[in-house]
Amino acid sequence: MGGGKLAERDPQIDLPADEESAGNQYEQSAEERSLADDILDLIEDGKTYAEAELQFQKSRVAFVADKGRKGAVLAISALLLLHLAVVTLALGAVIALSPTLTPWGATGLVVGALIFIAILLGVGARRYFSRLGDAFGGGK
Repeated sequence: MGGGKLAERDPQIDLPADEESAGNQYEQSAEERSLADDILDLIEDGKTYAEAELQFQKSRVAFVADKGRKGAVLAISALLLLHLAVVTLALGAVIALSPTLTPWGATGLVVGALIFIAILLGVGARRYFSRLGDAFGGGK
């Protein structure tokens, strides 16, 4: 075929010439192969593995980012609706208690109850965050 590096393809396997020669290296007996050939093959296999692992991790990050973004949007929407429900409940409680306690009294009672619940939730959150800090060595 002249001086070029063109090689004919094997009609049964249909591999390019470079892959044919690589396949023939694996068919050689242990006596015919050198340690250098084995090390070069090992390095090539390591590169192939690293490239495949990198592609896998990239696709994994893309998947997590997509699902995480959609999940965050749904969670924020749920929290906004929950907030709206609590505001509506507070307004309804003020309206319902107004005939009994006067509008200002009902407003004060509802606001006081909401502040009390917020303080309880805040103390509970602080307790959990301090335990978290202790777990990471923040406590003495």
